[in-house]
Amino acid sequence: MEYKRNYLKIKNKIHDLFQKKQNFDPQQDWKIIFLISTLLFFGALISHGYFFFKVNKGDLFKVEVEMVDKNPKVNEKELNMTLEYFNKKKARFEEIQKNGLGSFDPAL
Repeated sequence: MEYKRNYLKIKNKIHDLFQKKQNFDPQQDWKIIFLISTLLFFGALISHGYFFFKVNKGDLFKVEVEMVDKNPKVNEKELNMTLEYFNKKKARFEEIQKNGLGSFDPAL
């Protein structure tokens, strides 16, 4: 029962927030606009100041360099197979360049 009463109170408060006001108070509206604008201004000022000082010190775009092994390990067997493959391709290409592909007669 208590749960239902609390639910109805919350529901009524939310409903009251979205109902149209009968009394308009321009002074109150301008105070709200001024307060929100001031908060946004100071929020932007603080964030811009933070980024300015971080960039100025060099902390924001700091990149850590990893040490790389100067003598990487190479699989010689795979390297030799790859070199052999490309040497065969090169020889075949030069052979085709020299002799041509030839013509095939589909009627034969």
